[in-house]
Amino acid sequence: MREKERQQDNPKQDWQKADARILGQLLVAQNILFVLHDEARIAEYFSQALSSVPGVISCFVCLGNLTAPPRFAQEVCSGCTALRKNEYGSLPMPDNFSCGLAAKQGMRAIPLQTNEHAFGLFIFQTDSTTAFEPYWPFLSNLANYVALTLETRIQKRSLEKSRDELEMRVKERTEELWRMNTELEQRVKQRTAELEERNAELHKMNRLFVGRELRMVELKEKIRELEGKSLTTNYAVDPDDY
Repeated sequence: MREKERQQDNPKQDWQKADARILGQLLVAQNILFVLHDEARIAEYFSQALSSVPGVISCFVCLGNLTAPPRFAQEVCSGCTALRKNEYGSLPMPDNFSCGLAAKQGMRAIPLQTNEHAFGLFIFQTDSTTAFEPYWPFLSNLANYVALTLETRIQKRSLEKSRDELEMRVKERTEELWRMNTELEQRVKQRTAELEERNAELHKMNRLFVGRELRMVELKEKIRELEGKSLTTNYAVDPDDY
């Protein structure tokens, strides 16, 4: 009997009071996260799903540039410095971010954060009973799971962006190499044609020079032949001279 009373007085044993049906709903919500592809759907779904937790009057999931619904203090969210979004979705919150809505009376907040980034908050408006307390550790685990999923998506987007940039650079470099190769081939063809033309001219000139040399040789032989005949005629003996 005393052991049972001691466990009831120990806050660490509150989780044992949690309704298994509610825990099953939290497990289903965790599994559905895989089909929620953007922060708006994640926030909308979990805002509704977590509102059924005992002791919760309403729930708001702060992600991206989403503002609180009318039942919350919209003026706090409208001036929030964490409103941020880019083309890839929500940006992580600053490390020193403090939610003004979560600081209000009757509000409880669980951060959605990893060691690298803070993404947002589960913000609960709770009643004055202690019915909410047994579910706090399970909701904290769920918040960690959501944050890890968002972190994984950021890393995936970063890898995809790096891959796309690398593919673009490879494509541009390939096109540049193709252009350079095409230009080089054209220059080689042009240079080859020029060399062939010069070679043909040299071959033609060589034939002319060879023909000229051959004619010069023939001419010299004829000159020597004529000179020989001339000498024979001049030095021939005439019998009448004696």
